[in-house]
Amino acid sequence: MQFITMGAQVHTSTNVDSGLAFKVGQIFFGKVNKIYPNQIAEVRIGNQKLISTLEAPLQAGERYWLQVQSNERKPVLKVLDTPHAAQTMNMKAAAQQLIAHLGITANAEAAELAEFLMRNQFPITKDSFQAALHWLKLTDSSQSGLETIKTMYVQQLPFVEDIFKALLAQSKGESLHNMLGDLLGRLTSASTGTATTSQLKEVLESLVLSKQGHLQETGLLRLISQWASSDASPDLKAGAFSLLQKVGLISSSFSEAEFLTKLVTDSQISGVPQAKTELAMKWQQGMQLLADYKTALRNGEHRIVHLQNVTNWLAEQQGVSKAPLTNLVQGQQLATASVSSADFAQQPANLAAPLKINPQQTDLPKLTMNVMEMLVTESESKSVLASFLHLLNPNHSQVNGAKEALANQLLSFSQNPSERSVLPHERAVLQVLASEFQMIDLTKGTAVYSHLKDIVKILGLQFEHVLAHAQNANPAALEEELVTLKPLLLKLLQEQQHPAGIKELAEQIVNRLTAQQIMSQENGPLQNVLLTLPLNIGKYETDVTLQWSGRRTQEGGIDSNYCRILFYLDLEQLKETVIDMQVQNRVIKVVVMNEQSEILENMARPYIGLLRSSLAQLNYKLSGVLFENTLMKHEKEKRNQSTSYPAAGSYNGVDVRI
Repeated sequence: MQFITMGAQVHTSTNVDSGLAFKVGQIFFGKVNKIYPNQIAEVRIGNQKLISTLEAPLQAGERYWLQVQSNERKPVLKVLDTPHAAQTMNMKAAAQQLIAHLGITANAEAAELAEFLMRNQFPITKDSFQAALHWLKLTDSSQSGLETIKTMYVQQLPFVEDIFKALLAQSKGESLHNMLGDLLGRLTSASTGTATTSQLKEVLESLVLSKQGHLQETGLLRLISQWASSDASPDLKAGAFSLLQKVGLISSSFSEAEFLTKLVTDSQISGVPQAKTELAMKWQQGMQLLADYKTALRNGEHRIVHLQNVTNWLAEQQGVSKAPLTNLVQGQQLATASVSSADFAQQPANLAAPLKINPQQTDLPKLTMNVMEMLVTESESKSVLASFLHLLNPNHSQVNGAKEALANQLLSFSQNPSERSVLPHERAVLQVLASEFQMIDLTKGTAVYSHLKDIVKILGLQFEHVLAHAQNANPAALEEELVTLKPLLLKLLQEQQHPAGIKELAEQIVNRLTAQQIMSQENGPLQNVLLTLPLNIGKYETDVTLQWSGRRTQEGGIDSNYCRILFYLDLEQLKETVIDMQVQNRVIKVVVMNEQSEILENMARPYIGLLRSSLAQLNYKLSGVLFENTLMKHEKEKRNQSTSYPAAGSYNGVDVRI
């Protein structure tokens, strides 16, 4: 074996990859470019040129297998073969020789990996080769695995399995929105659940449901809350009940008192379904006590005793005011406020028919409303409260129809608040609900910025950063961060009772989120950011990808004078759209790429002047907006690769590559 000692780097005008770090055991395939006097030679390894002190004669123009023997002061390299053997062998033979040098069992997978690493001139150690060989067995396609390994080398990332899995998940290009929606569907249909899955479903709903979908899932629950709330004014409660009838959850043939009494009547006839949740159990208990009280009212016996049972039970629950209940029992008007047995004798024999009673003559509807108020108050979880809808109306198709009808009503009201078909007391309720479900105005930059910022927070992309600074963090902020998507997914993966399919999908999503964090990193004086966010535009569900690269100031902040932003979006009508914005010394150039570029250019032309003047107010100059039709098939494949792994991640001296 022959040895050479590596000296100082060559400083020439040639692009030099200063990122190469020597580690003991690494193997390189290098070329001796030039021989100088006094046993000095220029050696090229990959894109890096080094001046070497030769301890054995080598030939200029020849290639050698070189292995790092030591890394103290000047790295010492060992020549592993003769120049003639390295020069004349083809790639396959060289790969076999590399495998033999490493002491790895020769097979097709090892040969493919060896050829790939040699072709890209990556440094190799036995440990890294074995690790990469193992990772390739985890992939559906060796090509995707090799490209992921290449990214790890190019980006100079730690060569560990977790990072490989994260980048591999990102490279597959599967829609993050679809993955989140798939997980939400699986969790919803799962037979068992935990506190973690309940929290996770709420987070997923906020991310993947369109505004109309979100209204359908939660709007009706909020309307029920308005109706049952003791804090709501009589007008709001009346408006809420009217809307519940209008959207079809409650039949319009009933008054409020008749419907509340009917709930008790139905529980007497068909019984209350066996309780499967705490909410259903309390509903069962309350309905049973109310049914006993109703029977006492009809028979005229022990009315006060049964009324006391109801009020005592309610007083034990949370969220129910105690004073009105006490007044019901102790008030002097109890006897006259209750319905006599003669009143009930006039009712139809078929108890399924609505009871034709005067609401002012009985306290039964009020007590039923107290039970509903208590249940709504205690049911803070949306998933638990959702089951309450089916207690009010067991017809699933009617419940789903009511959800959709209310969502449409709210959307229509948001666009036209003065709609004549809305009654005054209904308008007050719709105004309250509309304020909770504000639509995102995509024409306003501040609204879009705020919305995207919220999505980043909900995804939990700052989770590790918050944990690293937990000692100095606000306890409330830390607690809030723990109920974002990534920490909840990690918590779910630690629980044993979930099906394998759910845990596998959850792990894939964690890897997607981790990949974004890995690719959003500082690299020398550069800062890179890669974000893929689920986005709902009306009823359309898609992903938006933002790739930002720019210099950092000496103070560590973002240099707004020099940067580049790539924006990828798949729209329902325009399909794939790419916006490339470059900022050089506060001069901005924008390129919009879309298959319908001519149509877009005609539509955008009237607004370019406004864009120019608005940027001027921020001390930026717009040099131009170009529209290009370049998204053909091969360009799309190139874009997908760019989206997965931004080329801006590598920094070489003063050479900035984006």
